[in-house]
Amino acid sequence: IDGITKVKHAYFTYYRLTENLDKSLQYVPELILLYTENKGDVSHLFVELGEIYTKLKDYNKAEEYFAKAEKIIDEKQLSKLLLNRKRAFLEEEKGNFAKALELKGKELEIRKDEIDSSFTNNLANYELQYQTSKKETKIKPQQIELKKEKTNTNIAIFGIGFILLLSGCGFLFFRNRQKQ
Repeated sequence: IDGITKVKHAYFTYYRLTENLDKSLQYVPELILLYTENKGDVSHLFVELGEIYTKLKDYNKAEEYFAKAEKIIDEKQLSKLLLNRKRAFLEEEKGNFAKALELKGKELEIRKDEIDSSFTNNLANYELQYQTSKKETKIKPQQIELKKEKTNTNIAIFGIGFILLLSGCGFLFFRNRQKQ
């Protein structure tokens, strides 16, 4: 989505949130055109329009925009969540409380799936951390033992080198003494 579309949508949203709904609606034709040209997702715009028309008590228009949004929405949970929330508000405003309750139930089901998925991901992550920690705990003594062996090897090499150096110096000293 380009910058012009973002700015126009920001004005649309500002007027919608400040309850200046008529001013907000002035941006709609241009926004639909811009979103369509830029291959953007207009479903959220239709959901917002449904909300505006619900507040304006034009329930037929609200239902029309919610239906358009529903046709476009793909499997994005957030879009479905938003659509169900706004549709529930519409049905509540119309006095159709059974339908509003049904839509709230769908919203809760989407949230439940989202929470279950999040819980499963977190559980898998914790299991991975636990297994990693467990393996690190097993490896730690082996690493300490390797360091000890390496240190002992280095000491032995240094000791042998030092003895050879002393032997060499002693030999040279002894040889120089014999020549004198």
